[in-house]
Amino acid sequence: MSRDTILVVDDSRLLQMSMDLILKPYKKKGMSVEFASDGNQALERMVRDDTIGLVLLDLNMPSMSGWEFLAESRKKKLLEHIPVIIVSVEGDEGQRKRGIEEGAAAFLTKPFEFDALHKEISAALGQE
Repeated sequence: MSRDTILVVDDSRLLQMSMDLILKPYKKKGMSVEFASDGNQALERMVRDDTIGLVLLDLNMPSMSGWEFLAESRKKKLLEHIPVIIVSVEGDEGQRKRGIEEGAAAFLTKPFEFDALHKEISAALGQE
């Protein structure tokens, strides 16, 4: 089983397109980049697809927020080990702390530095 897919969970089509470009170096390494528009779609995708190796998660989405997704994914034995990096416009110290306490591997605030994102992705994938 190869966990070679990065799942971007964000309801903004513009951000999805941007992340597709930003994550191009990972595609060149043989990874896939997939998208979900809310937490429900992401959970459904992760349960049926065992190739998801990393989730980049927005917090503010319809149907199921990033916070709800994080809580649900950490409860599921099948998904609890998959690293989640929160990427959100929200990012005060309290939210950052909450994200890490609730199981996120990292928390980046939009707009973010590309190098910071790549560093966190490498760390989460064990490629430091």
